[in-house]
Amino acid sequence: MSFARLALAALAAAALALPAAAHDAGFAHVSLREIRNNPDAFRNSRVTFKCRLNRTENLFAPVHTAFTPEQHAQVSGWGPEARVFISKDRQDVFTNLFVRRNRDWAADFLATPRYSWITVWGEVRSVFAGQPWIEIYDFEVLSDKHFTDASLGAAIRAWDAFEGDDMEKALAELAPVSDYALPRTDRYHVLKMRALAAWSVGKDADAKRAAERALKVRPEDGELKAVAEGVAPRSLTGGGETPPPGPKEGEEGAPKPEEPKKPAPKPDVKEPGEDEGEEGGMLDGLRERLARLEAENARLRAELDAAREEVALSKDMPRRVAADDR
Repeated sequence: MSFARLALAALAAAALALPAAAHDAGFAHVSLREIRNNPDAFRNSRVTFKCRLNRTENLFAPVHTAFTPEQHAQVSGWGPEARVFISKDRQDVFTNLFVRRNRDWAADFLATPRYSWITVWGEVRSVFAGQPWIEIYDFEVLSDKHFTDASLGAAIRAWDAFEGDDMEKALAELAPVSDYALPRTDRYHVLKMRALAAWSVGKDADAKRAAERALKVRPEDGELKAVAEGVAPRSLTGGGETPPPGPKEGEEGAPKPEEPKKPAPKPDVKEPGEDEGEEGGMLDGLRERLARLEAENARLRAELDAAREEVALSKDMPRRVAADDR
């Protein structure tokens, strides 16, 4: 087979392998904020955008729009720019997203967990009261990771404490929030809050660890770079001074840390479950090794989940845009 025929065959195979989302040229790729800011410009236009799902609503205007509670379900959501742990952003919710109840995927859509990130394909069917009213023709969930009511509540309380310069309280509220359970954008915001709060109260190791993880999501963040490098001013996040110049701990010329005081010898009393002799020492060693292996396993699982999410987000999502049956 000639080189030209081989090239044509390869191109044909590549075209057949393209996901459906590659053929959505009829949909304008915009942000929800753009549509909300200028709804008349998008009237009767097909659009695709990303948003965070909130909940079902019941705010119909059937006289002025194409939507009725008998035929449609109504949901609300936020644009990607909304940091939902901040009150002002959380209140800026968009309520005019509609799905026909007879779509074969409508039940799946309505069962999607709250706070999930989704891509929407739809059409601005009406403009009323200065707002676009959008019918969803299809959707795709971008990640199975998302805030829950509990984790978002903790993030909200942490932000309020952070804004009030109570960094210890902010860290305490964030303690039960696993950033591994969050998608990239939310993970970044939680980790940055944790890094800045920890840095401001002198918990440098925790701060640097959180900053380095957040930088994997947004590597150009200057504040996080400064924390990770140990040169951020404490005053940026709640008082204190920049670490003084000079050798750091472990470098030549650095002051030696004080040796911990030796504990007083314990009375020769056998603890419950303690074993004597070589067998007891072996059991202790095995327990320590098992604990290390479990911690390493948890770390590797978290990295694998993060890698899978990045791969998923890098792919074009398939779509199932329904036929226009108005």
